[in-house]
This record gives sequence, structure tokens and C-alpha cells, in this order.
Amino acid sequence: MGVTLTVRTLPADPWDDEDWFSELARLIAGGEPPWWLRRFLVYWSRCVRVAIAQDGRRLTRKKVLDRLVKAGKELKAARDVLNEPQLMAFVVPPNYFFEHFGGLDLALVKLEGMIERAKSSPRLVHAGGKIKNGASKAVPEDVLSAQVLCAAIIYEVSAVFTRGEYFAPSNAYLGRCALKLWECSGGEIKSWGNQPHRAWRPYFVEAKERPRDDIRAELKGCVA
Repeated sequence: MGVTLTVRTLPADPWDDEDWFSELARLIAGGEPPWWLRRFLVYWSRCVRVAIAQDGRRLTRKKVLDRLVKAGKELKAARDVLNEPQLMAFVVPPNYFFEHFGGLDLALVKLEGMIERAKSSPRLVHAGGKIKNGASKAVPEDVLSAQVLCAAIIYEVSAVFTRGEYFAPSNAYLGRCALKLWECSGGEIKSWGNQPHRAWRPYFVEAKERPRDDIRAELKGCVA
């Protein structure tokens, strides 16, 4: 059992399609939605659509880790040249002061350290250092994937209709709403048996752990 997320072709101006977002708004509200809900969903759907495009350009975890390992070796080789006068004699022009490279050496040392830390990022490897699923795209720690952003939007807006009480990440209602928002934003779930909403649980878990203050602030302004 697995889920495959792809991007499908949308009408020229999907956000002008009243039915798509009106249906989603009713699903979230559990009835006739407030006036602001559809507008809120249209705006954040555009953000999800941008995130989908960005995710599509990301490298897999394996490719990122391979590139980091290669870069680390190349930086070390560059520093070896900088610190070997016999080699630098062929690199720099006559009467050139070696001190001019002092800042470069320090910068390379710092960059080497940053690359070493990146190689152990929990977004790339498990605690034991084993690489995570190599087929999955690598997303930086300070960035939400399109799926997590989609889940975060639903997670926050659904709480408006329960007086601030949040649903559990495994809640089927959350999954159905996220699936609908994903489709409205141009995403498509190609396979997940008869219950595709179940694919959203891990994304809601991450959304719960990484609250979005910008979404909450906009919602506060909507319901004020």
C-alpha cells in the first residue's frame, strides 16, 4: 500500500471555479460556511500550489547527501592546496602576498563544518546515520513540504469550528479536507486504495509539531 502524489493540469483560472472551493468550505464548516472561508482557502491554495512546484524541483535525499559528500571532499582538497606553499607557488602570480588567501581559508573551514552538520540532518538520515528513503525528496528543516503546508492549513482552519479544539492527526475528517484542498491546489493522489485520506496522517503529525503563526494570525483576523 502506498501513496503517489503528482501534479495535475488545472483549468486556466481554477480559483474562479466557485464549486471547487465552495464545496471544500462546506466540508470544513460542516454546513453553510462563513463568508470569509472560501476567500481564505483560495489564498492559501495558491501557496500550496507554489509549494508543489518547488517540491517538484527538489533533489532526492540520496542525491543531496551524495552532493554534500562530494563537496566536502572538494573543499578539503582546495584547503590542502591553499596550505601547501609548493603548490601555491604555481597558483599565484609572482610577488603575490599569501595573506590574501587567509580569509578564504577560514571561509572554507567554516563551510566544511556546515556541510558536515548538514550530512547528519534528520531530514536526510536517521539517528544512526543511515540515509532515509532515497526516493523521497529532501526538504530543508526550515521549510514545509507542500503536503505538510496543506495539512497545516486544514489543521488550523478546522479548529475555528471546534472553538479552538484541534483534531487528532489521524482524524478522517482532517484527511478528507486535506485531500480536497490538495486537489483544489493542483495535486492528485493516484493510489491509496479506497481511503486516500489516510495518506495524510504523517503530514498532520508534522503540521501539529510545526505550527504556522502566519496561518493562525490570518484566521484570527477573519473571525474577529
